[in-house]
Amino acid sequence: MKKIVIAILMIGTLPAFAQKLKASKVPEAANTEFTKAFPKASETAWERENGNYKAVFTDGKEHVTAIFDESGKRIETRFAMETKQLPGNVTKYVADNYSGKEITSVTRVVRPNAPQNIRCVVDGKSLLFGPNGQFLKAE
Repeated sequence: MKKIVIAILMIGTLPAFAQKLKASKVPEAANTEFTKAFPKASETAWERENGNYKAVFTDGKEHVTAIFDESGKRIETRFAMETKQLPGNVTKYVADNYSGKEITSVTRVVRPNAPQNIRCVVDGKSLLFGPNGQFLKAE
């Protein structure tokens, strides 16, 4: 549970340029698409980030972040994960390449027309892995 809380905090605070918004300041198109995609969302907080609109919320038991552009197109959705849910090759990669360092945040990243990825934060670095846990790049 502690790792989920840390992941939620990391998801909501990763970008230093995020600016909190009232829901009334979110473009109608983005708000409409958000409501259609996540009708059971609760505890929603909106932010403006890099010209886009980010909703951080709870959907059932999942902690989610969804990013929309001005026109309401969903750019990315991030789902908080626990470290124990990671494929073994991700934890092996981290152990081999970041010896003694702990994974502080894990999210499953979904983008339209792209495979799902896994993003881990280790030692302040964001590491991106493919859907089967293969290392892709450090961001």
